[in-house]
Amino acid sequence: LNFDRDWDDYANGFGEIGDEYFIGLNNLYNVTQGLPHSLHVQMSTTAGELLLLTYFGWYIEDSSDGFRMHLDGPVFGAPDALSPHVGHMFTTRDSAEGNCAAAFGAGWLGGCA
Repeated sequence: LNFDRDWDDYANGFGEIGDEYFIGLNNLYNVTQGLPHSLHVQMSTTAGELLLLTYFGWYIEDSSDGFRMHLDGPVFGAPDALSPHVGHMFTTRDSAEGNCAAAFGAGWLGGCA
Protein backbone atom coordinates (compact mmCIF):
# COMPACT_ATOMS: atom_id res chain seq x y z
CA LEU A 1 0.00 0.00 0.00
CA ASN A 2 1.43 3.37 -1.02
CA PHE A 3 1.40 5.85 1.88
CA ASP A 4 2.69 8.78 -0.20
CA ARG A 5 -0.75 10.41 -0.17
CA ASP A 6 -2.30 13.86 0.09
CA TRP A 7 -4.41 15.35 2.89
CA ASP A 8 -7.77 14.27 1.41
CA ASP A 9 -6.67 10.64 1.13
CA TYR A 10 -5.54 10.56 4.75
CA ALA A 11 -8.69 12.36 5.91
CA ASN A 12 -11.04 9.99 4.04
CA GLY A 13 -9.08 6.72 3.95
CA PHE A 14 -7.61 4.64 1.16
CA GLY A 15 -6.94 1.09 0.07
CA GLU A 16 -9.26 -1.90 -0.01
CA ILE A 17 -11.18 -3.20 3.01
CA GLY A 18 -10.21 -6.82 3.57
CA ASP A 19 -6.79 -6.18 2.08
CA GLU A 20 -4.52 -3.25 2.86
CA TYR A 21 -6.60 -0.35 4.13
CA PHE A 22 -6.29 2.90 6.09
CA ILE A 23 -9.62 3.81 7.70
CA GLY A 24 -9.07 7.57 7.42
CA LEU A 25 -8.54 10.28 10.02
CA ASN A 26 -12.17 11.43 9.95
CA ASN A 27 -13.27 7.91 10.89
CA LEU A 28 -10.55 7.62 13.55
CA TYR A 29 -11.77 10.91 15.03
CA ASN A 30 -15.37 9.62 15.11
CA VAL A 31 -14.32 6.35 16.73
CA THR A 32 -12.14 7.93 19.42
CA GLN A 33 -14.67 10.46 20.71
CA GLY A 34 -16.57 9.99 23.96
CA LEU A 35 -14.92 6.91 25.47
CA PRO A 36 -11.35 6.08 26.50
CA HIS A 37 -9.48 4.10 23.86
CA SER A 38 -6.29 2.10 23.75
CA LEU A 39 -4.10 1.99 20.69
CA HIS A 40 -2.31 -1.33 20.19
CA VAL A 41 0.64 -1.31 17.82
CA GLN A 42 2.27 -4.48 16.51
CA MET A 43 5.49 -4.24 14.52
CA SER A 44 8.27 -6.56 13.52
CA THR A 45 11.94 -5.72 13.23
CA THR A 46 14.03 -6.53 10.18
CA ALA A 47 15.35 -9.47 12.22
CA GLY A 48 11.80 -10.79 12.62
CA GLU A 49 11.37 -9.85 16.29
CA LEU A 50 7.75 -8.98 17.17
CA LEU A 51 7.27 -5.71 19.09
CA LEU A 52 4.01 -4.84 20.86
CA LEU A 53 3.03 -1.47 22.32
CA THR A 54 -0.12 -0.29 24.07
CA TYR A 55 -1.01 3.39 24.39
CA PHE A 56 -3.82 4.33 26.78
CA GLY A 57 -6.18 7.28 26.38
CA TRP A 58 -5.39 7.73 22.69
CA TYR A 59 -7.55 10.08 20.64
CA ILE A 60 -7.34 12.67 17.88
CA GLU A 61 -9.03 16.03 17.34
CA ASP A 62 -11.16 16.75 14.28
CA SER A 63 -9.93 18.16 10.97
CA SER A 64 -10.37 21.79 12.10
CA ASP A 65 -7.53 21.15 14.60
CA GLY A 66 -5.43 19.18 12.10
CA PHE A 67 -6.30 15.78 13.64
CA ARG A 68 -4.01 16.68 16.58
CA MET A 69 -3.04 13.53 18.53
CA HIS A 70 -3.34 13.00 22.30
CA LEU A 71 -2.40 10.32 24.84
CA ASP A 72 -3.83 10.46 28.35
CA GLY A 73 -2.13 7.44 29.82
CA PRO A 74 1.05 5.43 30.11
CA VAL A 75 2.70 3.37 27.43
CA PHE A 76 3.49 -0.32 27.88
CA GLY A 77 5.62 -2.55 25.71
CA ALA A 78 8.42 -1.92 23.27
CA PRO A 79 10.38 1.34 23.18
CA ASP A 80 7.97 4.25 22.70
CA ALA A 81 8.30 6.14 19.43
CA LEU A 82 4.86 7.82 19.40
CA SER A 83 4.89 9.96 22.55
CA PRO A 84 7.28 12.62 21.14
CA HIS A 85 4.62 13.37 18.53
CA VAL A 86 1.72 13.87 20.98
CA GLY A 87 0.08 17.27 20.65
CA HIS A 88 1.13 17.69 17.03
CA MET A 89 -1.15 18.01 14.05
CA PHE A 90 -1.15 15.41 11.31
CA THR A 91 0.82 16.57 8.28
CA THR A 92 0.97 15.50 4.65
CA ARG A 93 3.10 16.74 1.77
CA ASP A 94 0.31 19.11 0.65
CA SER A 95 -0.60 20.49 4.12
CA ALA A 96 0.67 23.75 5.62
CA GLU A 97 3.33 21.81 7.53
CA GLY A 98 4.20 19.77 4.45
CA ASN A 99 7.94 20.41 4.66
CA CYS A 100 8.12 17.75 7.39
CA ALA A 101 6.02 15.26 5.43
CA ALA A 102 8.10 15.84 2.31
CA ALA A 103 11.18 14.84 4.30
CA PHE A 104 9.76 12.06 6.52
CA GLY A 105 6.37 11.03 5.11
CA ALA A 106 2.88 11.81 6.40
CA GLY A 107 2.07 11.56 10.10
CA TRP A 108 2.21 13.31 13.45
CA LEU A 109 5.70 14.73 13.23
CA GLY A 110 6.98 16.35 16.41
CA GLY A 111 10.39 17.95 16.41
CA CYS A 112 10.50 18.56 12.67
CA ALA A 113 11.45 21.99 11.39
